[in-house]
Amino acid sequence: MQNDRGQTADEWRNSSGTYAGGWLFGAAAEGSEMNRWVKQCELEFRMVFGNLLFLSFPVIYAVLFLSYALSTSNYVNPQLYTMLYEYYSMFHTLSLGPAMLLGILTIRRDIKRSSFEWNRSLPVSFGMLLSSKYVVGIIYLSLFTLSASIIFYVVSTGYGIDGSVAMQHTINIVVQSEISYMVTFALAMLLSVCIPNRVVYLIGFCAWMFGTLFMDIFLINELGFFSLKTFHLNQFFLQDNPFSSETWGYQLFGEEILHSRVFVLAFTLLLLAVSLLILNRTRPTMNLKWCWLGAAGAAMIAVATFAPYNSIWQERYAGIDEKVNDSTIRLSGTKFSEDVKLIVSKYDIKLKRKADNMLQFQVELEIPAKEWSGKSSFPLTLNRSFQVSKVLVQGAETTYHRQGERLNVEIPNEAVGELTIEVHYAGEIMDFLHEYNNERYPAFSVGDEVNLPKYMAWYPLPGYQDVYVKSESGQDRIFTGYRFNSMYFPPADMTLTVEGYSAPLYTGIQELERKEGYQRFEGKDVMGLSLFGSEGWVEVKEEGIPITVVTTQYTLENARLLLKELKGKYDYFKEWIPDLELMSDAIKILYFGTTVENLQAENSLVDNGLILSSRTIFYHSGSGLPGEWMNAILFGSQEEFDMYSESDQVEKDVRARISSLFWYLYYREAEGVSDKELRNQYGWARSIQVLTMKDTDYDSKGIGRKMLNQVSKALSEGKDAEVKELLLYFYNKGIRQPSERNNTFLKEQAISYEEWKLEWDRIVGNR
Repeated sequence: MQNDRGQTADEWRNSSGTYAGGWLFGAAAEGSEMNRWVKQCELEFRMVFGNLLFLSFPVIYAVLFLSYALSTSNYVNPQLYTMLYEYYSMFHTLSLGPAMLLGILTIRRDIKRSSFEWNRSLPVSFGMLLSSKYVVGIIYLSLFTLSASIIFYVVSTGYGIDGSVAMQHTINIVVQSEISYMVTFALAMLLSVCIPNRVVYLIGFCAWMFGTLFMDIFLINELGFFSLKTFHLNQFFLQDNPFSSETWGYQLFGEEILHSRVFVLAFTLLLLAVSLLILNRTRPTMNLKWCWLGAAGAAMIAVATFAPYNSIWQERYAGIDEKVNDSTIRLSGTKFSEDVKLIVSKYDIKLKRKADNMLQFQVELEIPAKEWSGKSSFPLTLNRSFQVSKVLVQGAETTYHRQGERLNVEIPNEAVGELTIEVHYAGEIMDFLHEYNNERYPAFSVGDEVNLPKYMAWYPLPGYQDVYVKSESGQDRIFTGYRFNSMYFPPADMTLTVEGYSAPLYTGIQELERKEGYQRFEGKDVMGLSLFGSEGWVEVKEEGIPITVVTTQYTLENARLLLKELKGKYDYFKEWIPDLELMSDAIKILYFGTTVENLQAENSLVDNGLILSSRTIFYHSGSGLPGEWMNAILFGSQEEFDMYSESDQVEKDVRARISSLFWYLYYREAEGVSDKELRNQYGWARSIQVLTMKDTDYDSKGIGRKMLNQVSKALSEGKDAEVKELLLYFYNKGIRQPSERNNTFLKEQAISYEEWKLEWDRIVGNR
């Protein structure tokens, strides 16, 4: 009798025979037994690599991935990392199909094949068969990883990415991919062991689809079972995953990733142990008890390794439950009381990070006498992640009360004049929210990965403000308060000292000093302070422009080109806006090529001197991303910019039209664009539409077109200087259109069309 390789039973014994024993669980293996195991591996190698279909899979995979990777265009592609990652995540999902198929076939080929019943009488243990099949299968699947990692690294370095950075990402791909193949292959082998007939192929296909697609769609995102992410076969293909972004990616979630990988490896061992147990129950063996012990031990190891991973999620969900049950957290849409508008005139913030991510704060606040006069206490808002150790008023310790984010400081009876409050607090922060079927981390400081936006009250804010709000729909959902309710950040003089971070941090005020592990910032009239940082950020500067772009390695070259383009626009406006250089001295632009959800979920475009620009397309000025940046430098976020105001409102406030005229001058003078070309080429852009709009529902009187025609005619008459003088007059008066919450303190007034006409006649018309 011969098997499908043409071998007789004697030949099989000679090539792979061994005594029946516990090779996997039993005594020390002799050298001869190891040789027999190697012989068995050679047989499996011939089976796998002698199959042209399986041999072609890695080749097709490599060719397709390389072609897609090269389609990322060139080294200035702002989405180079994102595209490489998305392509790889897609192809890795496809490669798990051959992994599932091979895992089933390698068992069904002989172990579960009825015509091979005779091999159970041979002195070849299932432990040897199973282990050799598994090792050979993983070596085969490593071909996919090898080709993908080489392509990823070569394409990255070929596009100018630093080799050490590309290698870091490549190693992460290799480790995660191999773990993915290991568990998928083990799962396929177990399915084939458990299901003897051909329906196992259908079950395997369903397992492949469910484990890579439907689990994420239905269980993880739709139902919010985020802790099940570790069971997903392709961690690269998750909707919420740490690998898809250079910024705040797997460096931030390192602990979670480590515990997940350790558990998956233990779970893989469990799958193999159960497979061996089931197989050994089908033949007489003296080592069945060792199989039971091995399976039980593997199960205990899996449970033990799942515990620390699960504890991370239990802690995150416990934080949400705590907020849901907190009576101080109000429903979204609830209006503020007037005490939130209390003023703090000065902050001195000292932040020190410890090696265990513990943050220690010492914050001194100065409060004008009129803000606390007649009160026995002063209300503050501080994130609940931090524990207050002591509070001093006028240098002496005082009583305070804390509930949730609310911190109420008792004022001594003898206090007079300007009040000084000093708050000492510490804690770790990694805030988690479940919003609209997605994970959200609105505030964190883990290693050098820092996201501390002002609306998360990482330093004491005046009054009781809503850092969080509850959903009005009745669901147990918590949201950041800044998204739904107004929060107020009154102008204050601020100094900030930061210690303990190995990578630089960035904020919206001027950096005065930077040493290793130390930074000092200072600013005046600061309306809320945010702090950001990441290990992989790099700075890009251009001679002749006092602006720094902070970006990542994969967007570095693109950022350099954009900064050069920005310089042309900056140089034009600097010629006739005297304060522009002084105003932009502390400006930094955070640019990452694609959206960083944690950065832009609630933040406005401009945070004091910090421009948050992670989107590639978001036109403020009609001139691409550098135009957006320049528009932000000139006019801030323009949060009240309303292109589709009612017609009567347009006549009452033409600030949006005036700011657009700045860009009209730029197109006419700097780029030499005619009015006709302007309408054809830029008429769709937000900054130009308000001047060219013909929609009678929103500008029935054609005020934007009238203002545009006025300026166009004046430029044709050589009145360039007069037009610029007029625009500067209104610029100095205020046309930044701040949000309603900010305008509470800035007091910028609307400019009517009648006022525009009066000033036009005064400055331009009579000259």
